[in-house]
Amino acid sequence: MRYTQTLISALLCSILALPVMAAPGGSSWSRTDKLSAVQNHLDAKEYRAAVAKLERIVAQDANNADAYNLLGYSNRKLKYYEKAETYYRRALELDPGHKGAMEYLGELYVETDRMAEAEAMLSRLNDACFFSCSEYRQLQQYIERKNSGQAVRSNW
Repeated sequence: MRYTQTLISALLCSILALPVMAAPGGSSWSRTDKLSAVQNHLDAKEYRAAVAKLERIVAQDANNADAYNLLGYSNRKLKYYEKAETYYRRALELDPGHKGAMEYLGELYVETDRMAEAEAMLSRLNDACFFSCSEYRQLQQYIERKNSGQAVRSNW
């Protein structure tokens, strides 16, 4: 038994020491230079300007899951929840493992008082994460704040 525990510990340590690589189609900003320009608008909370740029990006690249995710995020911040949900779902159609889209869609569910759907998205995100990931922890905290009666707002 002691040998098995030591072996498992050594295996976990070696796995955790591996360099982390972005998954193909994941939420990496480096996918296109155009997305990095959108970042400035998001940082400044200029969501309408971000939407305009992102709409041009998806018009040229209809398979850009990152752009659709950020379109969802920007529209959610503008309280256009139906549009946001459509964009998050499109991002997940293009990349079913897109952790950012899963997190943000779960946050949308919390904001629109659809807690069962938020919990389901948290479960889906848990399955997509190896051990744990920041997107899972963020959504979990978002749900916990809502359940405890605290105001919810995205950390980004």
